Amino acid sequence: MSLPVAADNLRASSASIEAADHDERHGTAAESDVEIDSDDDDPTANRAVRFRDAYGPGGPTKESAVKRATTKAVQAGAAGLEKAKELYASPKFVSARQGQKKERSEAYMEERLEADMEGPIRDYLAGVVSSFSESKKPEVAVTARKTFTSADKSHVTRPDISLGKPGLKINEQEWKWLNKLATVQLKFHDRIHEDDGTLGTSDSALHALVQLAKDARHLMMSSDRCFVFVVAISFDTATLFRFDTEGFFTSKPFNWLENPRYLPEFLYRIYHPSAGHPQATLGEEDTITFTDKATKRRIWAALETEGDHVAAFKDEETAFGRSLCLTAAVFEEVDGERVLVPVKCHTIGEPLWHSHGLFGRATKVFRVMIDKDLEAYEQSLGGDDPLPCPQLYALKDSWRQGCRRPEVDYYDLIELFRKSEKGQAFIKQHKLDESAMARCIGSLDLSDTVKDFRFKDGTGPDWDTARHKTTSDAGDGLHRYHTRTLLTPVGTRLDRFTSTWALVTAVYHAACHLFIAFEAGVLHRDVSEGNIMFAEMIGLKTPRGFLVDWDYAEFTEKGLEAFKKNFGSRLHSDQYDSVDKSLKHFTGTWPFLAIEVMAHSLGGRKNFKHESHHDLESLFWLLYWMGFDTPSIICRLATGPARSYLILGLLRRRWAR
Repeated sequence: MSLPVAADNLRASSASIEAADHDERHGTAAESDVEIDSDDDDPTANRAVRFRDAYGPGGPTKESAVKRATTKAVQAGAAGLEKAKELYASPKFVSARQGQKKERSEAYMEERLEADMEGPIRDYLAGVVSSFSESKKPEVAVTARKTFTSADKSHVTRPDISLGKPGLKINEQEWKWLNKLATVQLKFHDRIHEDDGTLGTSDSALHALVQLAKDARHLMMSSDRCFVFVVAISFDTATLFRFDTEGFFTSKPFNWLENPRYLPEFLYRIYHPSAGHPQATLGEEDTITFTDKATKRRIWAALETEGDHVAAFKDEETAFGRSLCLTAAVFEEVDGERVLVPVKCHTIGEPLWHSHGLFGRATKVFRVMIDKDLEAYEQSLGGDDPLPCPQLYALKDSWRQGCRRPEVDYYDLIELFRKSEKGQAFIKQHKLDESAMARCIGSLDLSDTVKDFRFKDGTGPDWDTARHKTTSDAGDGLHRYHTRTLLTPVGTRLDRFTSTWALVTAVYHAACHLFIAFEAGVLHRDVSEGNIMFAEMIGLKTPRGFLVDWDYAEFTEKGLEAFKKNFGSRLHSDQYDSVDKSLKHFTGTWPFLAIEVMAHSLGGRKNFKHESHHDLESLFWLLYWMGFDTPSIICRLATGPARSYLILGLLRRRWAR
């Protein structure tokens, strides 16, 4: 028979976690059913937490093999389980358990209870995974007194028990977030669940949920995973949590002592997700590998031909280090039709940008070289006309929300206008600098499951496309879809300006790009410090700024009509919010919001609609932020009227009125 175990009360809990932990984007927790299968003859001996949805796509295809492996794991962990049962039956644990049922204050619990159970639970889990093959067997360690710093250096955490990546030998000093696959938190003094099994809303429960979410955040940030798992244990009760960029969902609490197959099967499944991918783990990113040493040497040799590139790095190790190889795609024209060509992109240097939030777009931007460009360069070296060093691109990796139009649509419409006779005449008339304006050369939706999706060579995706879409019952509009976009030029952060003149010049160029985009029919709607950059271009002596990150852009009515006319097959108007509705939404980054936009977000002004002057006002607040509000920057700003000149210059232009 099948017993449904439905997650409940998760949307509110996800929002509460974000409010408590100050994450940068709103997450939508998913409600999902978890089925517990049981044998009709013995409802306790042969049950397993299946997590068909919670595990996500790519689970084992042969359930009989899973059952056999689970039985073997149960037997391997039997001794550890008995020791845990004995300790839980001791007077102090019985007394503490009874106290927990009588009242919900934290006074009835002692931290020592968790410390007493860390070793036995660790031994039990280690016994379970000892049945795995050597290539799949993880290390299991008590890490409650070891401090782990977050990737963004914002705070430290101490997971009670850590499970390592498969087959990786880790000594006590080598534990770090990068080599972990999952964590276990012991929550004896925090009640996560109410008596009916739903997630609690008390301060104690939210504190515990925030701690679990922080573990998930660090696991996601450090290992480029699509989703991660965290386990919470309180006495004889365990709960499994699955986090992704949209939110999280959870099983209802289950008794892991009385149901000895639950945790062993869970562990087996996350370390053995698919027979077709024997080296993978559940939730692992299947479109990323490490760049091999030979390729690193080839790229470095190409970079050495251009001093500007090499000067940015101390040596080859600095340039590559943990260099990644990511699957992406570029556009090519074939018989007047644009097609996708798969490419491999190799990262150079540290990420240009890395989002630190758990829920949201989880944006990462890398400086990359494309493999086919490197091959073409190397083949040309023996000829009479060798090619210059391959161009570097910015690869943007993010999880787009389903209700928002793909960013490439805005890039395409702007580029169409910019190249047209009308666009060139407009740019010339207003003397606008378009030299470093951002362009998109390829965009790949890794979650694309359309049956006729094919690359130029006729092949389809060789990765699990379903893994790259978040799983929930929140609706397609709130799902997130994993997307990689190739852009040019590569940029340097605006706060690294070397002079006031360079800063002013970059912001002026961004204003030019806003003007061109508006005339093409696109509003940016998120002008901020992070979305204006200096262009990294070989031989460039004069600073050039450009505007990026069109994720939250929207068409004007004129722009929508132009898009329908030129890109009608990509309209999909039923999938996205209408232009009128979208322009009424609150969008932007708080320090740089136009006053009218901020007032609308707080009070919901009637007849409000985002317009071009709101983006221009954001430029003003950006200059204020950079020049007056940021201590680390103000000390580098030269005195004088440069900022005022820029602001007055912007306001005097006809299009800024």
